[in-house]
Amino acid sequence: MGDASPTAIVVSPPGVAQRPKPPAGDFGACRPRPTVVDDNLGATRKMRPNVYEAVIEAAHARGRRTSTTWRTPRGSLRTSATITVRMVATARCEVRTTGQGDVRDISAEVAAAVARSGLTSGVVTVAVVGSTASITTIEHEPGAVADLGAALERLAPRRGEYRHHERWGDDNGSSHVRAAILGPSITLPFTDGQVDLGTWQQIVLAELDTRPRTRRVVVRMLGD
Repeated sequence: MGDASPTAIVVSPPGVAQRPKPPAGDFGACRPRPTVVDDNLGATRKMRPNVYEAVIEAAHARGRRTSTTWRTPRGSLRTSATITVRMVATARCEVRTTGQGDVRDISAEVAAAVARSGLTSGVVTVAVVGSTASITTIEHEPGAVADLGAALERLAPRRGEYRHHERWGDDNGSSHVRAAILGPSITLPFTDGQVDLGTWQQIVLAELDTRPRTRRVVVRMLGD
């Protein structure tokens, strides 16, 4: 059947303190943290755990080095271990909305978070916490926003009949269905420290609940 595919493991760096919560509406500064992607250390991890741990410690010490090779004595032989290091940075903010139909452009905030991370290229995931809001992209202008709202109204009418209402006495069954359709997050590439977006493409937070909310948005970047 051939060789088994490489196994990737993620190792969180030791001793990383929690940063204070940023003020509402500001992603704040975010410091990249190293993530080790292990591509050929499986045998070393099982047979020579002390060597494996030494490699991981060296990866943390070297920070943003994307690949490094260590050679360690093993009797009369020498073992080569290659690792790849990627950096992870996370930023958070709060966005206050006015209720269903409110679509907020957060492109500038995401771009600022990527720029502050110090990462050059990679991918950024933008996610909203909650089951009645969504993150997507659209041309953020009144016509396109109205069209999106009209399409969602056809798919999940606000005044429709929902089992959610019958079970819980709520009025936001349409909110849950719309959020499930759009999804809570998107992932986009970034190059040279800039998010790869089209000229008329903006990252938006779509509020789908039937009342004003304060939404927590998480931006997580993985790159070099």
